[in-house]
Amino acid sequence: STLMRSTAAAALLINSGLCAPVSSRGSAVRRFDSLFVRGASADVPTEDKSAFGAEMGDVSALLRSCGRRSLVFVDEIGRGTSPKDGTSLAGAILERVAEWEM
Repeated sequence: STLMRSTAAAALLINSGLCAPVSSRGSAVRRFDSLFVRGASADVPTEDKSAFGAEMGDVSALLRSCGRRSLVFVDEIGRGTSPKDGTSLAGAILERVAEWEM
């Protein structure tokens, strides 16, 4: 989570034309038109959704809204599932994002 927040902050600074605390050797940040950050979920009793249901709704909206020039961060996907299921979810999301042919 800390690495994700630090990377997002540096990318925002660079894309805003400001200096960012990154090494100039070997670092490159592309311009992006939107930033999506998806963190942990919790149950939403008012909408009758479990944490997993809320998570899948967030990921679905993220995948519908993102494009080729979007910067996407997804953290803690598949909480409450087995490691195998969580890895499968993360792999499926990664495959979908990779189809955007960045």
